[in-house]
Amino acid sequence: MDQSFERVMTTLEKYYQQKRSTMTSSDSIIWPPPDLPGDLWTSPPDPNKPPLRKAWLQAKEKSTAKLATNNENISTRGKGKQRTLAWRSFKQVSVAGIDAALDRHSPLLRRLLWGCVLIICMTLMMAQCLNRVYRYLEEPVNVNVRVTHNQSLEYPSVTVCNRNSFNVTAALEMLIENKLLPPQATEKDANISNLVGVNGLTPTKIWERLAHNMDVFVTECWFGRGTRCRSQGVWMLVHTVTGPCLTYRLNYSHVHFVGSFHNLYLKLWESTPKIEDWGFRIHVHEASEVPILTSRTHAMTAELGWSREVKMELRKFNTLSTAKSPCNNHKGYSLAQCQLDCFQAFMLEQSGCRMPYMTEKYSNLSECATPDEYQAAMNAMQSLLISGGWSANTCNCPQQCRQTAFQMYPENIAFETDRVKLRIFYEDLVYEQITEDIAYNLIALLCDIGGTLGLLMGASVLTMCELLEVLWSRFMQTCCQSTNPSANGRRRKKRKISTVAERV
Repeated sequence: MDQSFERVMTTLEKYYQQKRSTMTSSDSIIWPPPDLPGDLWTSPPDPNKPPLRKAWLQAKEKSTAKLATNNENISTRGKGKQRTLAWRSFKQVSVAGIDAALDRHSPLLRRLLWGCVLIICMTLMMAQCLNRVYRYLEEPVNVNVRVTHNQSLEYPSVTVCNRNSFNVTAALEMLIENKLLPPQATEKDANISNLVGVNGLTPTKIWERLAHNMDVFVTECWFGRGTRCRSQGVWMLVHTVTGPCLTYRLNYSHVHFVGSFHNLYLKLWESTPKIEDWGFRIHVHEASEVPILTSRTHAMTAELGWSREVKMELRKFNTLSTAKSPCNNHKGYSLAQCQLDCFQAFMLEQSGCRMPYMTEKYSNLSECATPDEYQAAMNAMQSLLISGGWSANTCNCPQQCRQTAFQMYPENIAFETDRVKLRIFYEDLVYEQITEDIAYNLIALLCDIGGTLGLLMGASVLTMCELLEVLWSRFMQTCCQSTNPSANGRRRKKRKISTVAERV
């Protein structure tokens, strides 16, 4: 510092000697010179008494103050950058009471009281905020039910299955014809598994031949007043896990008239002798659904000797997929098809061959070709569906987010002994639309948290930002001091040099 001062003084003396000789050689003195600040001396300097040291010290005081200000600005950038922001303290956070709790000049009792109040309020605030966050993560939903009056309603398909799965009379005739049973055998002796492989018969061909004749067991079928079923729709043979069934599907998807005389009316007759059980299974389902499995798991029973009036109600579900109740919103997804695929996979593990009710997905597999394979497949089906060896809960099949359901309300009335009368109809052109929406969304969560902060802490979201800034500042300050000791030494050296310069 002393050597620098001497160099500056020597340079300044040489400069003013040149200026002094210039001013004294002329008749008039021009003051101040163009390159000399006017505030350095208030009057022209006396050549014999140059106040160089005094003038330099006055200029030094101003330049030192200006240099100190510039050093503060420069210290935050460039190679000597050590801090990226102005450090803040907890006192600067706008939370009511925090300044009183941290004020070292206040009485100790006052600081303790304010500290306790702050701790209690902060604890309650954290508990309430966590409660609201957990509530939001639960994804609660509101269920909205809307009853809609419409001009038409979607009419389902109806599948009718005889509880005697096959025409045992026709099976007996085939067994006697192929000399697999003696002529005096009865229907109880008929076992259709013995027909597999005879004269090239496959299980599919056998099921088609032994299916119940629709014209025999459906004695009457009407759809509306004076309108036959065949003019409004079509009967189709469907192979299900219970055997061959018949499905009636309308040519159009909606009906415009309702009531017991405007929808489906059936009279069914049991034409085969009783082997295991009599009666029918009736399954009502969407037209796009193939009732291969659901005819066994979702069908209702119609016993002989009873007339069954079935009132339908249409319900459309539109649910939300949540963490607790996931659902599949894909347009082509079907829960029934997913469960069927799962069941067929279990069946293949048990039997190893394809049965007639298996879908085209397994068309590359060979059908059961021997009586033993067929009987093993039938036993596997009985074990899975009846003995409880398989359950839909074991399949990874989420519910459909969009689903159409037909709610049934049957009423039974006594009828003819060996017949069943069935009416399936809408009573009104009304359906229920059931939708779900989020009961507690993100906006509600933010409002609750903001109210809790304002009530217990007198704070807001900006206050939380200030608190985060303070914590970040403390963290960065600690890291900088611990990881860069040379920078700390340079800062101390700069402060020491500034102090010496001010004293000079």
